[in-house]
Amino acid sequence: DALLAEAEARAESLEAELAEVQKEVDRHEEQQTLLKEELRELQRQAERNKMVEKGGVDMEYLKNVILKLLQTGEHEVLLPVIAMILKFSPEEVQRCRDTYAQMFGTPMPEAASVVDATLGSAPKVLDGGLSLLDSVSKSFGLA
Repeated sequence: DALLAEAEARAESLEAELAEVQKEVDRHEEQQTLLKEELRELQRQAERNKMVEKGGVDMEYLKNVILKLLQTGEHEVLLPVIAMILKFSPEEVQRCRDTYAQMFGTPMPEAASVVDATLGSAPKVLDGGLSLLDSVSKSFGLA
């Protein structure tokens, strides 16, 4: 009986220790997630800063894209362009999608795939994004 009681006490002690370790692991995972999100935001901010140092965004082009968005409502095509130019976070893009879905009653599947593809990494944004910008510019007479 004494041996069994000692083993049960040890098992309870180990279970409590395991629970504490699991809480610590959960805290570390949460911190890791927050740090990754912060790193992504800092990367986007660095990209914005590089653009400013290199002469910034072509404000005339940005103005024309936004003007076309407001005039035509072509949010499926123009949101990805604006998101890429201004380095929107995925959360900011999603808020725009949600707003357009509420306003117009339709989701934005086309924009979702384009934005997700172009926001994957900085080199992809530059390589794939320029062709997207060129095609949108030509289709709306902005180029």
